[in-house]
Amino acid sequence: MWSATLAAGTHWYIFIHIPAQSRSTTRALRVLCRANPFSPRCAQALFMACLISKVVYEGLEAGRYSVEALGLRPMTLPQLDVSYTPALQIEAIWEIPTTSRAKAFVDFQNDVTSSDLKLAVRENYVSIEHVKRYTTAGMGTDQGKISNTNIIGLIANQLSVEPDSVGTTTYRPPYSPISFGVIAGSHDGPLILPLRTTPITQWHIDAGASMNEAGSNFRRPFYYPGPEEDMSSAVSREALAVREKVGIYDGTPLGKFELHGPDVTTFLNRVYTNSWDDLQIGQGRFGLMLHEDGRLLDDGVTFRLGENHYLLSAGSGTADAVYTHIVRLLQVVWPNLRVYVTTVTSQWANICVCGPKAREVLVSTEIDINLDSDSFPFMSMREGQVAGKFARVARVSYTGELSFEVNVRRRDGLAVWEALMDAGATFGIMPVGSETSGVLRIEKGYISAGAEGDGITNPFDAGMGWVVNMNKPDFVGKRSLVRDRSVGGVRQQVVGLLPQDEQFVMVEGSAIIEPAAVGEAPSFLGHVTASCFSPNLDRSISLALLKNGRDRHGDTVTVSGLDRTIEALVAPPVFIDAKGERMRS
Repeated sequence: MWSATLAAGTHWYIFIHIPAQSRSTTRALRVLCRANPFSPRCAQALFMACLISKVVYEGLEAGRYSVEALGLRPMTLPQLDVSYTPALQIEAIWEIPTTSRAKAFVDFQNDVTSSDLKLAVRENYVSIEHVKRYTTAGMGTDQGKISNTNIIGLIANQLSVEPDSVGTTTYRPPYSPISFGVIAGSHDGPLILPLRTTPITQWHIDAGASMNEAGSNFRRPFYYPGPEEDMSSAVSREALAVREKVGIYDGTPLGKFELHGPDVTTFLNRVYTNSWDDLQIGQGRFGLMLHEDGRLLDDGVTFRLGENHYLLSAGSGTADAVYTHIVRLLQVVWPNLRVYVTTVTSQWANICVCGPKAREVLVSTEIDINLDSDSFPFMSMREGQVAGKFARVARVSYTGELSFEVNVRRRDGLAVWEALMDAGATFGIMPVGSETSGVLRIEKGYISAGAEGDGITNPFDAGMGWVVNMNKPDFVGKRSLVRDRSVGGVRQQVVGLLPQDEQFVMVEGSAIIEPAAVGEAPSFLGHVTASCFSPNLDRSISLALLKNGRDRHGDTVTVSGLDRTIEALVAPPVFIDAKGERMRS
């Protein structure tokens, strides 16, 4: 068994596979372990093999340097003596003679036997490429690494020629997955994992923001600490500013897609759970996108910009998944729909001005759009000039406060941001990071597809049944929702939790159990999905998934975390402005 495995693996050589990928003629296998693959066409590819060897050597040197820097003695690797190599008389044995009728497998992935190869030669398939296609030998995922040596040898034996006359097949490149980092060599730096930036990123850094990675590998501000201020204090200060005065938020990483074509409305009706037939130009609508299993994929607002022109938004963390989803539907499921999708996430800078003073800040920039609620109602979009730059301004709110999202061309993003900061100085404007945005989301009870959408939650569990029109002929995920509602039974539903210790922030992911289950086998009821300390309520709050949660408002449950078990009151998930009056003001 061991000898067969070693013999089958002898053709796994980078200097065989790289020339074969470049379609060079390889005089291989004159004896089992020798080859002469060189030809001008593969010189560049072979240089890559040398580069990989250089990376290994430099890695060893870097390791030795690091050990010495720590004051330790590096291990001395033994040097092999290769000054004398005995003459070897290697005789290739391509098949063990046997009198039994047992099969001799050559390619273990595709179950090709020596008899199959002999039959191919009898059928006059004398080219190794033809033998490969006739028998499927060497066509598995290993691309012949464990079989081609014996395949070529057996064919040569049948044809009574030397193995180098048979040659090798063309392996499917890359014959083994490798990263671009390996190809580039040992030189690392920021380009190893390129971070996406917004036109305002450097401003955030200069302002002292704590930067973090957001969805789609965007670098964005986490929070803006002041002198000797920790994260908790900074986030509380920013969250209070949004609720009491005005905040400004860089929302550029938000996924943005323009949809064109006469069938866009039909497409939206199929990909979202609600209806879109009556959406007027200049209006927006909140939509819920589901997987085929009826579970949450994403939620966002789509605006109608023209008769056949829409702007669809998706969450920063789900933008790539949403794009893949809608493109697959258009290319595979509904290829007859005349809908054309363009990603414009990086083309538009998105700046959100949010808070009770948001309208006054925009007016101070000499905006030429009437911002009164009657002229510019909630969930609508207007085009005009902001700080002298063309802008699409939308009235949507992720914070639950009066908000205006200013979308400008990327090259105008920094100028408009600075103009808004200058105009807002009189009103106490404050830049807001993504951590603060998360606190505001929890206070408002907004659902996150990545938190409350845990692969089990459907829209009705999340309290979002108002976004689902089950009377529509069909939409992605509808059949699964019909099944969920027909089967019935206990479902986990989104609720709010108020810990008895108002200063203790429960760990996200903590298990919820019945109070009587402490010290016994726990009766699992759900888990905490999001937690924070709310400076606006001056206490800790949480969102959670709880079995039959909407029927348990007012009950007390036990939350078992990593370091503490605590009792919490089950409450509705919206902690601030349950009627949504602020964002519509």
